[in-house]
Amino acid sequence: MYKSIILTILFSGCLFAAHPTESAAQQAGLFADHIPIENNKELSRDNDSRPKVALTLSGGGAKGFAHIGALKVLEEVGMPIDFITGTSMGALIGGLYSIGYGTEFIESMADTLSWTDLFSDEIRRRHMPMEEKEWDGLYLVTLPIMDWSINLPSGVVAGQRIGKLLTDLTWPYPGHQNFLEFPIPFKAVATNIVDGEIVVMSEGYLADAIRASISIPSVFMPITVNGDKLVDGGVVRNLPVEEAFEMGADIVIAVNVADRLRDADELRTIFDILDQTVSFQIYKSVQTSADLADITITPDISDYGVNSFDKVRELIDLGEKTAREHYDELKELAESLNTTAKEVTVPEIPDEVLIKDIKVINAEHSSDTQIKNKMMVRPGDRVTREYLGDGIERIYGMQFFERVTYRLVSEDDDDEGYLLEIDVYEREQDVFRFGFNYDNYNKASILLNTTFRNLFNPSSIIRLHLKLGEEPYFDAIYFNYLTLSSDIALRLRANYSLSNIDIFSPDGDRLSTFSTDTFFIESHFLPVTTNQVYAGIGLRKELFHVTRSIGELDFPGGFSSITSGSAIFRFDNKNRKNFTKRGHRVDLEATHTINLFDNSLNFFQTEAEWQGFFQLHDKWVLQSGIHAGFATSSDLPLHKQFYLGGYPDFSGYRPYEIASSNIRAGHLGLQFEFMSNNFFEIRGNSVNTEEFYVFDLTPENTLIGWSFTYGINSMIGPARISYMGSPRNPVMITYSLGVRF
Repeated sequence: MYKSIILTILFSGCLFAAHPTESAAQQAGLFADHIPIENNKELSRDNDSRPKVALTLSGGGAKGFAHIGALKVLEEVGMPIDFITGTSMGALIGGLYSIGYGTEFIESMADTLSWTDLFSDEIRRRHMPMEEKEWDGLYLVTLPIMDWSINLPSGVVAGQRIGKLLTDLTWPYPGHQNFLEFPIPFKAVATNIVDGEIVVMSEGYLADAIRASISIPSVFMPITVNGDKLVDGGVVRNLPVEEAFEMGADIVIAVNVADRLRDADELRTIFDILDQTVSFQIYKSVQTSADLADITITPDISDYGVNSFDKVRELIDLGEKTAREHYDELKELAESLNTTAKEVTVPEIPDEVLIKDIKVINAEHSSDTQIKNKMMVRPGDRVTREYLGDGIERIYGMQFFERVTYRLVSEDDDDEGYLLEIDVYEREQDVFRFGFNYDNYNKASILLNTTFRNLFNPSSIIRLHLKLGEEPYFDAIYFNYLTLSSDIALRLRANYSLSNIDIFSPDGDRLSTFSTDTFFIESHFLPVTTNQVYAGIGLRKELFHVTRSIGELDFPGGFSSITSGSAIFRFDNKNRKNFTKRGHRVDLEATHTINLFDNSLNFFQTEAEWQGFFQLHDKWVLQSGIHAGFATSSDLPLHKQFYLGGYPDFSGYRPYEIASSNIRAGHLGLQFEFMSNNFFEIRGNSVNTEEFYVFDLTPENTLIGWSFTYGINSMIGPARISYMGSPRNPVMITYSLGVRF
């Protein structure tokens, strides 16, 4: 069974997680904001003298949605439920049911959430610090480095989003709880991955207990609860009937959606054989437990898999249909108990809670102060669930942690305030990453990255990049917050790159190609660094060497040296890097050479660029942008000119075809998502390269171009093919795969 879980969820999870829709991501994180706290009715115990009834719900991934249908029938016959035990999806549904959520709410939640999106740990871009957005989406593969060697991760999904969802749903029961005191006493089952022993959870933090029970091995990373590293309870007890009897049940009704063993004619591939091999023990355990139950409802889920999250409605209906086959038996049992079911509700708590104090847990290598600053909560504040959720997202966006959760702990029953515990699970600090890009101009490029976090001091980052391709480079960056109580930072960088730049005539004929080897070191002092803004001043020392590759050059070759100072401002609130739907990006930079350290050239250069994305409709986006640059041209090196050309920089022209020390450019486009993750775009752009003090925007001095593009947001990155044109180049075809770097 778990082979199937790993393969199918891994595939579907990666596919949807790489490029989740924004609405799905919001639903996964914020659905509980719409919980109807009142009117969530449930059935509970009424008469202590009668036989006690327990409900046991098995694991089974998406097939567990059938539990909801079975619950609807149990409510219909008036079955009192005195205890609930659950494993994996059974623990999720059973846990919510036990605290008062009715089937109507659970059914609506199951049908509305994007479950595959919950298998994504992708950080929402609005919560990324600006220093991380530059690298957003560049890598296809990320692997941890442990003991200076590259390893495989302990799971594909850390579970940040599903953890946040569980925290939201269990908001009415904050802090450490005795699950046996819930409206319906509850136990969740997990497995200790260290010794393989069963772990039955009847107290603690409900969100943690459910999260542990659903931690499918090798898909979800294990979660540590009370010092034990836990995974899915289905490994040892997928149908916890025994635990129901231990709670005091006299009668157990079990709903079993576990996989059956395959018949001989179904064992066709090596994966079928491996699946069957690991399923023997689980199947035997389920059968033993099912035989102990008084009534076992077993829907025929053979046509569904653990990742059938797009079949929610069908699975709920199947569970209801199968339960109705036991209707007479269930009705007779309910009536024989001679009791009247009473109604219970999810307890009402204020929309805002008082935070008395804040405590950070498990931050061994990170700064408690900086984590608290990102949370933006102070003792004495009254905060909502939404505000706490945003704070957790900001901390997670720092990318120092696999998961970040919070708990509200009541230290005094007579005091309305809570201790806010921020629980961080530090990721393997060092990672190796790999990216790929191909286009018909620069051909294939590979990007290798190694990132070290907290290597020298808390909140420091070292990034080493190596690009292999037509224009290779090596880049080393050190970033560190100078104080733990603010966002003032220092950025140091060393870079070597090789550029091959074509020189074109005004008619579009390529005259020559020159190569520039460039090495620079720079430092930036950044007094402003937030999730949207990045600003500071810097100093750079650059050495470059120009050589001719093809044709004649009217520019002297050899070595040159530049020392320059700069001021930068960056703003970025785009919802995503590729196929953006909304947001803006602003880049401002001014550079002036300084007569220090053997400076051989003297020039001033400034550049400004704005991109705006306006969502006109769910599927329509208006794209716009302005790009302006000015430089004194007397000593301006050739590789420092402004170059335009190629999609998306400037449609209708080849890379480097437009070159000038002055540019005024703009573009306007319309993007249409005609099918999920499939896009069509039409774009027009124009540029004027006259001197900045000359405002001659006549057609004779203005270049225009256009493009029609089809793009797909695939699991290996964006893929595009464009038909472009301009008066100079009537027909051009470009195509690319992967994020440009």
